[in-house]
Amino acid sequence: AIGDSVKSSIPLWDRRTDSKSNSDRLYDAIMSGDQNQIERIKGRFKDEDAIVSAMKQGLRENDSRIHEAAQAKYDGDIAEYTRIAKEIISEGKFSQDIVVGAINAEISAIKKGESTEEEPEEEPVYLTR
Repeated sequence: AIGDSVKSSIPLWDRRTDSKSNSDRLYDAIMSGDQNQIERIKGRFKDEDAIVSAMKQGLRENDSRIHEAAQAKYDGDIAEYTRIAKEIISEGKFSQDIVVGAINAEISAIKKGESTEEEPEEEPVYLTR
């Protein structure tokens, strides 16, 4: 724990030693509450939209509840989806817009996965005169 604390306080340490993405680093900084680290990592993005996108991606990649909420909504269990989303929002780390956006992105990924796995092969249609 002490080693991790020292590493996180050195600005360039993570660039030299980790293969984490900037979205993962931003997620970690937000979860730790280290405002200086958050601002430092946000500076790596070109604009606010890129920061928001990275937050959503970080949530999707690091919080399994995002997938659980997405699967619940996809399956029609709105009560479970709402419960999980409210739980994440109530922790105070991410805004409602970020959480809902991450869940919606995960739902899209679930739909894409389903459509590529279960697509029946179409038989060719021959037109005759």
